[in-house]
Formats: sequence, structure tokens, C-alpha cells
Amino acid sequence: MRKNIKLSGKVVSGRSRSSEDISQSEERINKIIGAKLYLGTLNLVLEKPIMLTVSQGHSFDDKRRYLWRVSGPDQSLPLYIYRWIGCPLHIVELISTVKLRTVHELNEGSTFQIGIDPDYVLPVSIEKYLAWFFLWKGRTSWYYKKETYKEKVYRCNRLRRLASQKRV
Repeated sequence: MRKNIKLSGKVVSGRSRSSEDISQSEERINKIIGAKLYLGTLNLVLEKPIMLTVSQGHSFDDKRRYLWRVSGPDQSLPLYIYRWIGCPLHIVELISTVKLRTVHELNEGSTFQIGIDPDYVLPVSIEKYLAWFFLWKGRTSWYYKKETYKEKVYRCNRLRRLASQKRV
């Protein structure tokens, strides 16, 4: 058995949009995770981009949103990465059956580490990495913090698409 890849990110407050999105698919998500979902996500901002293999994830919302099982500090808690098509490659949101911020005593800027199966991860091509670098390097938390910057990124359509989660 191969060892999990360790991913580390900073906890960042969001805008509650994911909570709204996942609440619309709550029944499907509860079925995927085999338990009652806590309606909220823990937003993690990674320093490096990561592309996830959608064929290894659980899809919902007409295959626009996906879940991948990961491990965290408490192995007894179900923990999943939640990501959508078009999500920036340095953003992962975590869902579980509990409020992760409370259980793990996390604050804004806390570091949180997860382990992910290497089969879930695809290499980020040089083209995708350069697009990500141009748009997000040094500005990784701006996805949540600066709406005006996010709007500018969305105008850079080709670069944005290269630096975002794909259906691969």
C-alpha cells in the first residue's frame, strides 16, 4: 500500500457559499459519506496547486462537484475534500460530520494537515502551474478575501481555466 500524500494548508474564513451549495445536495452527500453531514466547510488554502482525479471522486450536482475521502488528525472522523469544476487548484474545502474548526480548535490562519491517496492526485503540467503562478502565487487567500481580484481573474478566461480543477 502506498503512503498518503501530505497536504498542508492555512484555514481561511469563507463566504458561506459552499454551505449553501452542499445543503442543496445534502441527501446525496449523506449517502456518500454514510453519515449526517455538518453543513459547513473548512476552507484550506494550499501554497501549491493540486489537481484531483475526478474519476476517483464521488460526484454530485450533475458531476459539477466532487468529494474525495482523505485522512486527518482524527482517523475516527469521516473527512472529505469538497471541490467543484473550476475551483482554483490551491483551494480545498473539507467536509465532515462535525464542525472541524471547533473539534480541532482551529482559528483563522491555523495550519491543518490532511493525507490524500496518491491515486487521487494528478501531476500539474508546467502550463497549468505557470497559469496558476501568474494568477495566484503570493495571493492564495485572495480567492476568499478579495472579491474584486477574483472578478479580475475570471476575466482572464484561458489562464483561469488552466489554473482550475478540470473534469479529468
